[in-house]
Amino acid sequence: MEQKNFFVRNSCEMAVKQSTTENEEKLPISRILDFINEYEQRALIVHDYSKIAKQIVGFLGYIDQPKLEHTKPDAKLFAKQIGEVDEYLRKISEQVDITKICSMELHSVLKMENPSAVAGIILHRLEMVHMPKFYAIFTDEQHMRTALNNLFTWMKFSFFIRNLDKWILKVLGDLQENKMFSILLDVSSKHIMQIAYLMAMPVTQERAEPVFFYILTSVQHTSSIFDILKSRIPILIESLRKDAVIQQRLVDTVKALIDHFNTFPDHQDYSHIEDVIATKYSVSSNYKQQLETPPWHDTSPSYQYITTNARVGLENLGNTCYMNSILQALALTKHFRQEMLFTEIKSNLFELLQKLLALLLHSNRPTLSPDMILKAACPPAFHEGHQQDCSEFLGYLLESLHSHEKSQQNNFVNQLNLPPNHQEDAYPSTVTADANSAPSSLEELQLATVTTSKTLVQKSFDGLIATVYKCLSCGTTSRQNDSFRDLHLSFPDTDTNTKHQYSIEDLLDYYCSMERLDADNKYFCDICKMLCDGERLINIVNPPRYLVLTLKYFKYDKNINVRTKLTHKVRHQKQISVKVLSDDGLSEHVQYRLYAAVVHSGVSMDSGHYYTYGSDQPDDGSWYKFNDSLVTECNITALNSLRSPNTPYVLFYERECDEDNFVATNGYGDNNYNYPSLNDLPSRLRTYVDRENSRYEMEKRLRQPKFGSVYTFSNNFPSDNDDDQPPSSCGGNSFTTSNPYIC
Repeated sequence: MEQKNFFVRNSCEMAVKQSTTENEEKLPISRILDFINEYEQRALIVHDYSKIAKQIVGFLGYIDQPKLEHTKPDAKLFAKQIGEVDEYLRKISEQVDITKICSMELHSVLKMENPSAVAGIILHRLEMVHMPKFYAIFTDEQHMRTALNNLFTWMKFSFFIRNLDKWILKVLGDLQENKMFSILLDVSSKHIMQIAYLMAMPVTQERAEPVFFYILTSVQHTSSIFDILKSRIPILIESLRKDAVIQQRLVDTVKALIDHFNTFPDHQDYSHIEDVIATKYSVSSNYKQQLETPPWHDTSPSYQYITTNARVGLENLGNTCYMNSILQALALTKHFRQEMLFTEIKSNLFELLQKLLALLLHSNRPTLSPDMILKAACPPAFHEGHQQDCSEFLGYLLESLHSHEKSQQNNFVNQLNLPPNHQEDAYPSTVTADANSAPSSLEELQLATVTTSKTLVQKSFDGLIATVYKCLSCGTTSRQNDSFRDLHLSFPDTDTNTKHQYSIEDLLDYYCSMERLDADNKYFCDICKMLCDGERLINIVNPPRYLVLTLKYFKYDKNINVRTKLTHKVRHQKQISVKVLSDDGLSEHVQYRLYAAVVHSGVSMDSGHYYTYGSDQPDDGSWYKFNDSLVTECNITALNSLRSPNTPYVLFYERECDEDNFVATNGYGDNNYNYPSLNDLPSRLRTYVDRENSRYEMEKRLRQPKFGSVYTFSNNFPSDNDDDQPPSSCGGNSFTTSNPYIC
């Protein structure tokens, strides 16, 4: 009876403390020790360890916390008393399992306003693996916020709370798993500055570091957390000078985040931080790996989830916007698209691209996952998850398609068992046929057809340039013909720090202008047998059906070892006139019209984001902006209204005279050429699209959406103008949906 009264009396004392204001003085830690001693004296033989453990944890929530300004003797006394309480709990745990009852009492403490951090000493006595999910314990959102606030506040005292950092990371992970992003962002924003200070203090650094970096690298869809720290980052980096490992990690993380956030239109000015890093610290070559933490994505009502698109989008698989932007442009390249859809070439890459093009035209899904194309078409030198040059990807993809087709042609020639001297490359065509000669056999007729036919890529993109060299010593000229699939246009050598405005035709004229070869760029003359001053002139002699122009906005800066971006402005006319010089010296002008433009948003080639403006009916004014998953209608005038750091990088033009005269090799023309219907497609592709659309409709019926269909994608921005932020997947890992583009 006396023991029962003891519990009742102490429970009443706890209730009284719980009803007091948070400003009232808390109990000293010695009160807990008195409580334990009194219990041990009264308990005699019968011990109710579960009850005593529960009351100890409850009382810990009201114990006076240590002051950081305490003297050394005070701190030692407090540590001694805390150790005695912890040791008593250890002895109890040897007699009975107190995990469940202690965790339940701790959860009650965490719901309180401003509970004592001393209650946190119980954390290392609890088995984390057996704990339920945080959102299962606190079913009320306000209780979740209060509990997380308290855990963050306790970090000031993490020097005596073992495992506090691990428990906080578990709670953050649980909330992320349940997509409670608004709680994560709100509470983290409130405490991130304090956590940064704690990381700079030796006594709390070990616990604060993992929590700080987890939050900082997880919030990639908005710069709000980073901007809170912006003014203090240089000081924080300097304060970590005694710990080179953590300091380097912070430098790399800050650099990666600045590169990422600089791709956001209307981003804040981080130049002062970049200057500090550039002048005082070195950045690791793999600094972007700091952003490989799965990012948080806001799903609050202010962010919209949409299930429709103006056209089918492509999911960003983690810095794959370089690929998505090129694939969307190729899907608008009508002759290439038509030939690709109807070709019978047996190749895994061809088959994957055929299926993707068919789905981009006729899928009911708002967005597709191009993961199979990524695996099949990614250049070996590209590193997964890193930003890459979309122009390099285009060149590699087209060359791969060309090589696959040529390989099949060569295999066919080998099967005919004809001499190898019959096997000639089809382009450039320098062989003239004798009008009086004829193939002597059916095999040679088949061979002639194969070896003189261009590949699908050649028919769409290949042109021919002639480069004329003149030696200024002996006056000898020489000419070299080269095929090309795209032209890389440089800007005239002017002050790179000054903005200049050019037209596309200005840059083409500069490309074809006379270039002086001297100094370190002399010309080797075969007649003089030495390096001589010379001149070089380039002329387009055979214009391609589709002219691809890459604007060389990037210039290598040896001082900082990166390719920096020029600030020149380019006017993008819908039509351009290209001068073509024939073999007989006559010149003509070929008209091209713009149908796609890949835009780079960012300050350097090593970071940023790509998206595409495009249309397969440019004359009708129907243009679209392909921004990874999000596709919106737009006007071509947006291309000339872009603000730095958004710059058109790869431009796609179609020759005007070709569209009207075009009939695809499959026999279709007219409307089928512009936009082939589903019924026009080969039966295997038609069956594939029908099956995928049926699967999508079934998925929509079976799933009860929580934030929209599982195949919807997040429109993290109210609209899709160029002042909006790019997808969070660029510059770091992306949140990928499960929608399958399965090949």
